[in-house]
Amino acid sequence: MQRKDVTGDLLKALSIGLGGSPAIESFLHQLPELLMRHLPLKPLIVFYRDGNGNRFSAYGRTQEIGNVSDLADDSNLITCFKHRTNPLVINGRSDMYRVLFNRDTNGLIDHLGINLMLPIHFHGYHRGVVAARMERKCRLSPDSMARTLDQCAAVIIPAVEMERLELENDRNYYRLFKFDRLVLLGQMAAAIAHELKTPMSTVLLELQELQDGELDSTEATRSFGKIRSEMIRLNELIESLLSFSRFRPMQMEAVDLKKLVESTLESLPCKRIPAGTRIHTQFEKALVSHADRNRLHQVLLNILFNAFDAAGPGGEVQIRTYAEYAETKRDRRHIISISDNGPGIPQEHKNHVLEPFFTTKTNGTGLGLYISYGIMTSLKGDLEIQSSKKGTTVLLVLPGKSS
Repeated sequence: MQRKDVTGDLLKALSIGLGGSPAIESFLHQLPELLMRHLPLKPLIVFYRDGNGNRFSAYGRTQEIGNVSDLADDSNLITCFKHRTNPLVINGRSDMYRVLFNRDTNGLIDHLGINLMLPIHFHGYHRGVVAARMERKCRLSPDSMARTLDQCAAVIIPAVEMERLELENDRNYYRLFKFDRLVLLGQMAAAIAHELKTPMSTVLLELQELQDGELDSTEATRSFGKIRSEMIRLNELIESLLSFSRFRPMQMEAVDLKKLVESTLESLPCKRIPAGTRIHTQFEKALVSHADRNRLHQVLLNILFNAFDAAGPGGEVQIRTYAEYAETKRDRRHIISISDNGPGIPQEHKNHVLEPFFTTKTNGTGLGLYISYGIMTSLKGDLEIQSSKKGTTVLLVLPGKSS
């Protein structure tokens, strides 16, 4: 058997098995069939370490192995091969190893006639055991089959463990993001109280003036107008806070960035675009990112509104989508760039624009950029701001995905 035959089949299976969810289980269930295709061993069971690292799950033909319980890290079958790299041949029913391994697997070794154990190691890293039945007249020696399995392990272990590492990183990122939100609640409490107190104080003063009845019709109309504007401001603030506090599950999907930008521009209210504003678009073809479409749409709206406000009547806003590589093709990033030709962000404000409640707008809440930044980080991306006296560019950075 040639090494390329084994690795070729494994790589082909990995390209299919690791292409969707649940990727790891999909591939590991195929592994016994792939090994039996190249090794004269039948039946064959793979005991492979699970993602948590303290249990070993059994993979093989269900009709043959039945429902085999996971093996503990300290079971006889597992501990025997933690440091042993050579195969183990079991001779006869009185063999000590057969007795011990049967005890671990509820008699499965006898039931299937298992007589060969091949440890799965890679660079001294133990990930499991192959248990199989080898015919007596087998032409290949156990050592030869062990070398073939080592070749397979060089393909299997890095691929599966990398996938598991990425899944665990995703889970840790999600936990950290939720923890950061809880920490921020304490920091935001005082700021929220201040933001709510100011318009409420204005409303109470105006109501007191109206109650005293000392205002003429013109003054009363002005007072009602001030109350209305303050209540609108309060409502916008509350809506922003609710948007921040709602932590609905991510609805991740493949998002075509060109289509997202076009649909977002179509949904823009005409009154939010200053008169005479020119919008330019430039799209790199076939840019697809794995993201939550609705949240990304919300961020894009927030940044566009800021760009329109900065550019003002007769200004220009440019939207680009493009890809770049940080270091290697694996580090591909997809970027939505929104630029305006406004006056830029003053130097003294640059370090504060992503802080909650920071705003230079008369009627702003100061939460738009802050929430947008939080959404981008939750999507494993980033929000970068570049500003000068010639204008401001905001980069929405997302992990790349081949279309």
